Amino acid sequence: MKTNYEKFPSMSPATLKVSVADLIRGLIFDGVLAPGIEINQVEISVRLGVSRGPLREALATLENEGLVNSVPFKGVTVSRLTREYVEELFQVRSALEVMALSKSINSMSGSDLDGLNRIVGEMQSEARVGDVASFSERDLNFHRQLIQLSKHALAFKLWSVVEVGIRRCLRYRHNMYPSLVDGIGSHPDIVFAVQQRDLAAATSLLVEHISESLRNMMLSIRLDGNPQDA
Repeated sequence: MKTNYEKFPSMSPATLKVSVADLIRGLIFDGVLAPGIEINQVEISVRLGVSRGPLREALATLENEGLVNSVPFKGVTVSRLTREYVEELFQVRSALEVMALSKSINSMSGSDLDGLNRIVGEMQSEARVGDVASFSERDLNFHRQLIQLSKHALAFKLWSVVEVGIRRCLRYRHNMYPSLVDGIGSHPDIVFAVQQRDLAAATSLLVEHISESLRNMMLSIRLDGNPQDA
């Protein structure tokens, strides 16, 4: 697959490495830089108007996040979403969210619940206009909030480690929906169960929600580690 480097915007030579990393990260999430593709550092440097130094630092950041792989004397490629990686990622995600929910469900305030409902409302709005990037961020924020509301510092640190992978999977998955409305799924039902302080129902809905997302991701990943539409 040939990468369309014309989609790279021009940037100031003074751009910080974090900005370069943010840009490339977004292009990976959007599929402009597809799984397995070799990153042409010379071309990107020219397109962005930055020197190779900030670009190398940005790629090192992305490698630490698991988004790219660097092979000495061979270059840098976008990492593939393998079945093994996605399954492990969702297992960790499920364990963290279920634990967080069990700790927070009885202590959530009215303001906390309003916040979750507000995120669901934002997802519904983004779904209606078909904004995949914003919808994915709202979806991620919903689940991040479940972790934060537990006030479990270690759980949030662990979540921070896997969040990039979760965001990437969500973006790929949401791009596959005929309509983003399908992606709203059981989010409203989870919030309702939490409002009722029904831990069993909320946990069941959450586990099934994450399991369904995993099943769909596994179906969409080819044996070579690329999503079906990549």
